[in-house]
Amino acid sequence: MTMTAPIEPARIRNVVLVGPRDAGKTTLVEQLALATGALTRSGSVEEGTTLSETEDALSLVSVEWQGVRINLLDTPGEADVESEVRAGLRAADAALFVVSADEGVDAATAMLWDECAAVSMPRAIVVTKADRDRADVEATVEECQLALGSDGGVLPVQLPLLSDDEQLAGILDLVSQRILDYSGGVRVEREPDPQHVDFIADARAALLVAIIAGTEDDTLVGSFLGGGEIPAESLAASLDRAVARGQIHPVVVTATTPLGFGSLELLQVITREFPSPLESPLPVVTASDGSPRVPLTCEPTGPLCVEVVRTSDDADGGRVSLVRVYSGTLHADATVHVAGHDRRDQAGVERTREEHVGRIVSAPTPVTALGAGDIGLVTGLPHVVVGDTLSSRELPLLLEPQVRPGGTAKPPLSGSPGRDGQGLDAT
Repeated sequence: MTMTAPIEPARIRNVVLVGPRDAGKTTLVEQLALATGALTRSGSVEEGTTLSETEDALSLVSVEWQGVRINLLDTPGEADVESEVRAGLRAADAALFVVSADEGVDAATAMLWDECAAVSMPRAIVVTKADRDRADVEATVEECQLALGSDGGVLPVQLPLLSDDEQLAGILDLVSQRILDYSGGVRVEREPDPQHVDFIADARAALLVAIIAGTEDDTLVGSFLGGGEIPAESLAASLDRAVARGQIHPVVVTATTPLGFGSLELLQVITREFPSPLESPLPVVTASDGSPRVPLTCEPTGPLCVEVVRTSDDADGGRVSLVRVYSGTLHADATVHVAGHDRRDQAGVERTREEHVGRIVSAPTPVTALGAGDIGLVTGLPHVVVGDTLSSRELPLLLEPQVRPGGTAKPPLSGSPGRDGQGLDAT
């Protein structure tokens, strides 16, 4: 069914998945799609039947949960496709760092973590493959804290619960102090067993201290110093604020067995604790000639300002572009002004051009328009390249170029013309 109205920015979460090859990013996307009902049966990475691409392409998969659209940008884990990862980071408002419980943190992941920290991008860590024979969740969490937690903000909000035969059975939730029991094949929330009470309380105390330090919540401070019980709702609300500000980076645990293990808990982190586009800083915008313009606001009724995140050729030889709408509303079949930092002549004068938008897909649904804060796929636009700005003919705009760590302007990303289009199929 084709939608006719863009979704409200407050109901959007744009999330990029970062991690090495085989960390489980694509499988995690499948798990979230299953949990939200976007899929009824999980695809296979080995068979190439997953929703997102498994090779060298940035892929977009959108799901909806409890009235919130989650745009998942699945990045490749290969070192030679760095541009695809950075394109995903540019387009997203928060990042999920995916770390396998049987592999740990690699140097590239640590470097990207530091880059996100430099711009205070909200982050969470997902420890995957907790059901593997060689999995060591506790050691993996400690490694994440050492490799990624220089600010002290990397903290588990959940701990795995094992059965008597050492199989993954459930989750100890440190905020609610309850057990999420998956041992019967269906998620059941219950009170903790007596032997777990003190363990949960000790782990929760460390989380509580970090939340208080990150939020400076006077109510929490008073309750903590007075020895009073802090309600789970109050702690959760303060945690939400600390994560959205990039002060605390929660660690959650997932697995493929038991089915759905950790998926709903991760969806809660994304929808409750990650910021919407309304809460995220917007890039600087100028006129096409570089002269100042009024700063952008994330409003569907504002001036049109769209960035081309990635482009590829589809099976029919046409162009498919992955775009992020920062302001205004992009309509199918509209004519737009195209500007880019590599489109100037030797005198520095921009070569202006207009192009026609084809179809728009808010993966996987064709739509008539894409509103502020959203990410989608656009056909047509045969000559655009990554980093180009789409705006209205009446008010041409140009977004600031991407910046590498250290403050130097980054040239347009690779992977624009000539890619095979995997992961960006708009058909």
